Amino acid sequence: MAGFAVRSRLFLFSSSATRSQFLPTRPLLLCRLSNSCTVGENMELCKSESPLTYHSPQGSGKPLVLMLGWLLARTKHLTKYTNIYASKGFDVLQIRVTPSQVLWPVRAQGFIEKIFKVLEQEDCRNQPILVHGFSVGGYIYGEMLVKMQTEPEKHANLRHRLMGQIFDSPVDKDRVAYGMSQNLVKHPLLQFLLFRMLEQYLIVFRASVADHFTRAQNAFLQNTMSLPSLLFFSYMDPIADPQIIEATINKWTGRGIPVFYKSWSDSKHVSHLQQYPEEYIEMLLNFLECLPLVPSDAHVCTKYEEITKPRLQERSSSSLP
Repeated sequence: MAGFAVRSRLFLFSSSATRSQFLPTRPLLLCRLSNSCTVGENMELCKSESPLTYHSPQGSGKPLVLMLGWLLARTKHLTKYTNIYASKGFDVLQIRVTPSQVLWPVRAQGFIEKIFKVLEQEDCRNQPILVHGFSVGGYIYGEMLVKMQTEPEKHANLRHRLMGQIFDSPVDKDRVAYGMSQNLVKHPLLQFLLFRMLEQYLIVFRASVADHFTRAQNAFLQNTMSLPSLLFFSYMDPIADPQIIEATINKWTGRGIPVFYKSWSDSKHVSHLQQYPEEYIEMLLNFLECLPLVPSDAHVCTKYEEITKPRLQERSSSSLP
């Protein structure tokens, strides 16, 4: 396959140190390693208390992760991911996504303006940004990209600061209704009824809702900034379609964009960290090694051209060696 799609087993380090030295232990996921404060509705800014493992380019602040949660994700859920970054000295802006922000684009756009305002405030405006989106958080990110494209001068600073993107179980626009029905109610009959209602809603309000999904997804797929990307997904996930994710990997690698991915055969939607914590964290930290940041030690990612590029159909969903 053309491009730089790389599976987890092919990451190499330039020194002889073992990768286990860089992996947070399991208890790390259960404790708080940062000071947090609410900066807006459904937004929490977590400032790391740990020393930086990576240094930002000269003249910029410490890295900031824009964490776009899955539908109705709670702070305690996102904190498990936040602690991974906080242990490396990254700050994290947690964003909790609500059903109204997904189903009413006007709400989403107003919410995005508030996110932009936080990212542009004085103590954040010089920080390089890494996006980590979960499920429908990818839609919120797509809406952000649309806004940056339609107002390029206004958001030039934000575009310049984006350095990479990570997506865990990203949902295609055609799976939004199904995904919401599975998330909002638990009884099978109620899930079916809600799914049908949401389908009809998207048909009736196509111009004001469904078309927004399409524009946001197109902006997501275009990846006009050619940002290095990492994707986590499962072949058993009925919400995040693995075939569409594979097509996205092919599309981006065909354009020469560095794309990394890790897949599993049995993990559930946005549950990969819970089911395979060591593999998930190792893949994530390997990806951080390859971003435009300067590590605080001698461990750097092997150059892309030195890594074998496997075809998608040869990818293994087994655990890391």
